Amino acid sequence: MDNITKEQRIKAIEDSIKHWQEDDIVKPLQAGRVIYRITLTWNDDREYVNCDYKHCPLCMLFYDDTTYDCGDCPLVSCGQESTWMAFSLKPCLKTAQAMVYELRAVLIMEDMKHD
Repeated sequence: MDNITKEQRIKAIEDSIKHWQEDDIVKPLQAGRVIYRITLTWNDDREYVNCDYKHCPLCMLFYDDTTYDCGDCPLVSCGQESTWMAFSLKPCLKTAQAMVYELRAVLIMEDMKHD
C-alpha cells in the first residue's frame, strides 16, 4: 500500500498491541490457555490462534500476500531471528509478551518520526 500516513502507521501499531495484549494472545495465555506449537492452535478447543498476517493490523496495512512482501512495515523483521519467530517456535506467555514489548518500542520510534 502506497502513501500510508504516519497516523495510519501509528494506529496500526496501537491496534497490533491491543490485538496481541488484550484481544487474541496474551490475555488468554494469562488466563491459563496453552498454545500447541506445531499447529498454533489453542489446547482446549483446537481453534487457530489469531497470530498470523491475516489478523495483525500492521500486516493488514503493509503485507502484500501476492508478493509476500511486508513493504515499509515499521516492525523490522518477522524473519528467523525475530521476536515473531521466537513466538512461533515457542508460543507461550513470555514470547507473546516479548511481541508486545517490541511493538511498544516500534510505536515510540514511529511516534518520534517527522511526517
